[in-house]
Amino acid sequence: MKPLAVMLCCLGAWFTPAVAFGAAAASASDPRTVTVKHLTPGARVSTMASDRRRFFWFGTEEGLVRYDGFALEPLRGPTMPTSTIFALCAAADGSLWIGTHGTKALRRLQEGAVAASTIQLPEGVTHVWAIVQGADEVFVGTNRGLFAVGLDLNAAPVPLAPLPNGEIRALLVARDQSLWVAHREGVGRLASDGISVVNTMPFPSALVQDSQGRVWAAHQSANDLLVYNESGKEVQRFKSRPTKALLSDMDGTVWIATENGLWNATGLRAPVNLDV
Repeated sequence: MKPLAVMLCCLGAWFTPAVAFGAAAASASDPRTVTVKHLTPGARVSTMASDRRRFFWFGTEEGLVRYDGFALEPLRGPTMPTSTIFALCAAADGSLWIGTHGTKALRRLQEGAVAASTIQLPEGVTHVWAIVQGADEVFVGTNRGLFAVGLDLNAAPVPLAPLPNGEIRALLVARDQSLWVAHREGVGRLASDGISVVNTMPFPSALVQDSQGRVWAAHQSANDLLVYNESGKEVQRFKSRPTKALLSDMDGTVWIATENGLWNATGLRAPVNLDV
């Protein structure tokens, strides 16, 4: 098993007491180690992102926190979210897109800025669950379906039909620029030739692509991790505890956050039981 990676640890902070920056961080005074008690506002981290400056951003129950490797800085202000942040997306231009619970507002924080721009989503949207960047827009998964928002913010968010209108919990822009959508009734894939159904297993919770181009999907309703090729054909299946989050690190290795701990998928062979 590889040394614990920071990004998955943060996603696993819902159920683990510490976050280690590096393989051997040993004490709370070491800048590579951040315990949950340091994460203010809010002790629980629901999402995170890393930007091109290598800053880490934490979405917590009470707002946004930035970590520069030495200090945690809660970001306050009238334009900053104070409710639970469920989605963060670090865009290629250095901006950070922020999606929250209980509001229909999407926020974008420009690199180096202290105030965020606000983009109003359509009526009925109360939760933003997922944000990913495409070629010319960001895709936003909400409790009322999927929307596209232009990077220039000059146009209103556009609902994407015929994609599902129900709750969108996870999104992935694959290397071939196809858009993978995890919605209440399964996983779909939108490419230039239209949308295809990947699976109909309900309540998918996470999507990620590994170094070989395979797409991993976790489902809350089943103790399975499903692995697909880029065209959407299932190629592997792993047995697992209920999965909270998936992450592909800079090497393309998949990390798996379960109720029983954190796992590295390197070298796994199906079927593999990830129980401890």
